[in-house]
Amino acid sequence: MPTNYFLCYKRVMAFSNVIIRPANIDDARAVLSLCSKARLKAYAGLIPDSRYADFKATTAMSDANIDWWRAKIQKSVADSAKRIANVATVNGAVVGFYGASVKGDTLHITNLYVDPQHQGQGIGSRLLKDGLGANNYQQATLHVLADNQASVEFYIKQGFAVDSVSDTTFYGAKRYKMVLNKDTQAKA
Repeated sequence: MPTNYFLCYKRVMAFSNVIIRPANIDDARAVLSLCSKARLKAYAGLIPDSRYADFKATTAMSDANIDWWRAKIQKSVADSAKRIANVATVNGAVVGFYGASVKGDTLHITNLYVDPQHQGQGIGSRLLKDGLGANNYQQATLHVLADNQASVEFYIKQGFAVDSVSDTTFYGAKRYKMVLNKDTQAKA
């Protein structure tokens, strides 16, 4: 049997076992772990060396970082009309995280991370579509590192377009502001 068959089968099986659900504070440790792994992989070589130690400190499995994620998730639970925090699970294990906030008719995506071991299986697309589909908005926005070509291409495939270069950086790395208009999404 060709190798492609097994790759296809693995993706179909993984996708069918994915459950998207609201995050809860008990997910904080798993969310920190998967976001840390995904961020370290995605941002390697993109954040200037002079700022990399500061960035890496935010990914450490520390009580302070776990508490930060608990607080972020708790805010979403307490104010679900304005904040969204969802996780993707496979066989009960948290493998993806989506965070967003709503202001007026704009949905701003703050986080979308998938554990590197589960990337390429459609989990990020599914988290994003679930988040976009569950909210009444006219425009969705996000920021992505300009040199993170894989992420820029991912969002373009999802219907987003580069709107501008952000006036702020992420640990010294240039960011794009990307936008998805609801009428554009319907056509995509």
